[in-house]
Amino acid sequence: MLVGHYVNILNYFDNKLTNVILEGLNNVVWAVKYSARGFRNSEYLWCVVYLYCGVFEVRV
Repeated sequence: MLVGHYVNILNYFDNKLTNVILEGLNNVVWAVKYSARGFRNSEYLWCVVYLYCGVFEVRV
């Protein structure tokens, strides 16, 4: 397993880059999709993801 990822492992020590942020965002999107059990279109999905992440403020 390490032999197949040898170049990527060495790349980490050179650049200090990982895909942790992308994996975290993917987890948020999955959780929102699962909790809603479906959206009419992708625009609604992204709006709820932004609300969930705190990008928008909800004013009543």
